[in-house]
Amino acid sequence: MRSQMFLVRHGERQKGKPLAEKLASRDLSLDAPIDDNQELTHFDLLKETSPNQEEVLGEEEGKKILEKDVRVAMKRLNEKEEYVVKNRIMTDSPLTLQEIGSHLKLSRRRVRQIENEALKKLKRDITPRANLGT
Repeated sequence: MRSQMFLVRHGERQKGKPLAEKLASRDLSLDAPIDDNQELTHFDLLKETSPNQEEVLGEEEGKKILEKDVRVAMKRLNEKEEYVVKNRIMTDSPLTLQEIGSHLKLSRRRVRQIENEALKKLKRDITPRANLGT
């Protein structure tokens, strides 16, 4: 009688599994193999596969900082350099050297030179800040 009151008070009867049955069940080791090859364990099934929240937040913050640095560096370019970078590199559908040259009334070779000069400036302005964050 006393044991029944204990079981009812602690919810053991209400859960449908008698205490004796719970005590009789065996414990499982997380390191115990669960496949025939003895390679897969219970612990393997518990491993987290989603990205680490700290890493995700860190990457997002890094992207924001880089975007800001690129915006600041882009302001330091002259009009031709900015046009070439925006329409050759920072677009989903880049223009050809010929198309940019026609718009700016320059040769393809000169557009390539402007592109290279602009990229050097951007790299110079952005790289020192990127290295500070690491």
